[in-house]
Amino acid sequence: LDNTEGDQIRQPEEEVTDDFGESMSIVIFEDSDWFSKISPRFGFSHVITDQSTFTFNYGVYHQTPIYQNIYLNTSSQEDPEKLFSETEAGAAIGNATMTAGRTQSYEFAFNVQVGRHWAYSIGGWVKKMDQLSTAKTYRSGVYEYKVSSNGDYGTAKGIDLMIENKGLAVNTTIQYTYSQAMGNGEYDQDAFDEPWVDAPSQQFLMPYDRPHDLSLTLYSTKIPYDITASLTAMYQSVVP
Repeated sequence: LDNTEGDQIRQPEEEVTDDFGESMSIVIFEDSDWFSKISPRFGFSHVITDQSTFTFNYGVYHQTPIYQNIYLNTSSQEDPEKLFSETEAGAAIGNATMTAGRTQSYEFAFNVQVGRHWAYSIGGWVKKMDQLSTAKTYRSGVYEYKVSSNGDYGTAKGIDLMIENKGLAVNTTIQYTYSQAMGNGEYDQDAFDEPWVDAPSQQFLMPYDRPHDLSLTLYSTKIPYDITASLTAMYQSVVP
């Protein structure tokens, strides 16, 4: 005899499983839990001479993923077969167990005053990023789908140069930065759009990398008729 449970009829010897009717199907969903992060930050400056200093800063910064990466299609997890079959290019699913992306930043600079009106600064910085948003590909039965995850990484580093004068008829500030941005993915959504590749990831130059950044600012308060004026010019290589 059949045992009736609501609208479902189950045979006495029927095995109860958590798949969705396909061979080799798996269920990977997990319950989310609380998590916490520590973001230490500190800096110091050291007086070298009466006209020069050295500064250093270190910090760890976290950023939570965008809500789309957490909640996308999660309302359909109770019927994953319908989600997979109705999505043409493979289902994209959010992940409520994701953690925050992390950036570790190191910065240092030498600041020197030359005479009464001139000063210059030479600095460098490195940013190491990991646990960034990406997507992992899974296969379950005949279906292939991508789930948001933490895994992308990258680095950015650069050198800053600045020269300025003050107290003259025209104050001048010149700033130049040479930098390089590398990573294993252009942006988080790129992992959903790219086809699945079973190969190790590696860093490459980012398309938004901007090696050269130069700016010139002229400022004066000593123009006749109490006129104050400033002029700024910028040069940026590649796509700003």
